[in-house]
Amino acid sequence: MISLEYAAGFFDGEGCITIVRNKNSNSFALNVGINNTAYLPLKLICDRFGGSVRFRKSVNPNWRPQWQWQAVCKNAYYFLSSILPLLLIKKEEAKLAIEFYEYIQSNKESQPAGCRKKLSDEEIEKRIWYKKTLSDMKRD
Repeated sequence: MISLEYAAGFFDGEGCITIVRNKNSNSFALNVGINNTAYLPLKLICDRFGGSVRFRKSVNPNWRPQWQWQAVCKNAYYFLSSILPLLLIKKEEAKLAIEFYEYIQSNKESQPAGCRKKLSDEEIEKRIWYKKTLSDMKRD
């Protein structure tokens, strides 16, 4: 089993946190991923935290092919929550991503089971704010 320290260090150096928006359904999802030419670390992270690992052939013939681990929603939240105390570089991004996930989950709990209500304009704006703020943090 991979240690939390190793996973956090690997993610700090190679990982990415995003909030993805599907404009057709106005849904938003937390997404974490790591791209690397080495398969084994990604497989071990996947085994411990869930998600999936897939092969990505390079579009540039001078680049080596890569593997990509990706986790969304609950698995992404679990991963970030587990490694948060150990992060150095991506700690603030992870805190915001965790806050975003908890926010959207608290909104879901107020809905009847099996029912997906249409998001209000205010809800959409709040989620867009999280997405933009996370994106802006990567530029600093």
